Amino acid sequence: MKKVDFFVVGAMKAATTSLFKTLDNFDEISCGLKKETDYFTSSKNKRITVEEYHKNFDVTCSIWGECAPNYGKRHTHPGVAQRIYDYNPKAKIIFIRRNPIKRSLSELKMYFEKGEISHDSKIHWLKNRRSKNWKRKNLETDYAFRFGDFESNPIIQNSRYEYQLQPYRDLFRESLLIMDFEKLTSSSCSDCFSQLFEFLNVSPINNIHLSKTHESTKRPIPSNFALFLREKSNYLNYEKLMHRLPALRGLFLRIGFLKESQKVWFSRSLLSDLELFFSDPKNK
Repeated sequence: MKKVDFFVVGAMKAATTSLFKTLDNFDEISCGLKKETDYFTSSKNKRITVEEYHKNFDVTCSIWGECAPNYGKRHTHPGVAQRIYDYNPKAKIIFIRRNPIKRSLSELKMYFEKGEISHDSKIHWLKNRRSKNWKRKNLETDYAFRFGDFESNPIIQNSRYEYQLQPYRDLFRESLLIMDFEKLTSSSCSDCFSQLFEFLNVSPINNIHLSKTHESTKRPIPSNFALFLREKSNYLNYEKLMHRLPALRGLFLRIGFLKESQKVWFSRSLLSDLELFFSDPKNK
């Protein structure tokens, strides 16, 4: 039975989507109709058969690969590396690292722009901002915590690369390729791709560059009233309204319903705390 040959692992905001699009352009590679199946997480693995999982890939391609940020979240999704090994012990693992502080702040900014946190000297993050009825039903999994509590914060744990890599190092050893986001996204990335092509055993392509996705844009931040309306009813979702009527964006900003995102939105104390945390070898 044909199996998935390689897995691109790394936390979000580390170019996994860009690499997915780049590799999927190869005639011999299929990265799947859906980028993130999460098949090897415990919840999906119990509900989806391997035959259903394989339907995501093009049978005419000789190489199958999956790009999955959740497979690099050991603290949230334990046991993924072992499940991949049990499925295909010959699989190749590509792990993407990024500067841990920049990656953490980039992921945090995504939630900040969605209004899922409030920001002061420390940051608080609400994992899922849903209706009160949804929160009552999912009280154990939906909770708020101080962003500054780095030991329990999943955003920070996503950037502890040695911790996340350990299961893959133990199981895959010679079939593990570690790549750096900064080199992969630079103008001189040819050496990175040459190494990647050799690792995957595919024909090299000259002058290839990473497909750009998720470009950083200045998104408006919702006010508390906007969040209140979004929680109360899908019909009052300001994001859907702006998508249908773009002119509303300017009006919402003028009346204070939305606020402009700031270029520097985090505090100096947060940056100092992150630098101190990641300088400790035990937090790598």
